[in-house]
Amino acid sequence: MKQIRQIGIVLVLALSGLLAGCTDEASQQLYAGQEQLIENFLAAALKEHPEFKTVSNGGAERLIVKEGNGEELNKNGTVEFYYAGYVLSRQGTTKETLFSTNHEALAQEYGWKTDHEDAFRPIRLNLKKDKPLQGLRDGMCGAKAGEECFILFTTRYAFGEMKLPGVPINSGMIYHIWIEKVEN
Repeated sequence: MKQIRQIGIVLVLALSGLLAGCTDEASQQLYAGQEQLIENFLAAALKEHPEFKTVSNGGAERLIVKEGNGEELNKNGTVEFYYAGYVLSRQGTTKETLFSTNHEALAQEYGWKTDHEDAFRPIRLNLKKDKPLQGLRDGMCGAKAGEECFILFTTRYAFGEMKLPGVPINSGMIYHIWIEKVEN
């Protein structure tokens, strides 16, 4: 009887390892697919606009559309910005992939309406104290006031399995960012 129990425990452990391996393999495939979407987005943008620049930082890619001025945002700095958050997909940045924005002109263009009086004010975020998404934090480091950019990252640096309105679990992100102010 003791031997059967030991065999049962070994089988359960082996199955757990096998399932964890499958889950890990599935995660790796998910990340690889999202990384490919990011590469495609960047390649298409750079083909159309060779003057754009890219910066890799941690798990994020930043596509600089318009250079900023002044000091670069450091990892403990504070930044004020407008944003449009999109779910990473083959569609790119569209009305259908937009899940949140505080950029009034973009919201109006896409037909978004709100009664919230603070909806279109810039966000003030301290990268150390406020603990934003790691991909957003990594992507913003080095940015300057006046910069317009896109920050792209996989689910590994985003919301993961957290459920949010308009954001499917395990989604990669594209943030269109307009930086107003940097303080270090």
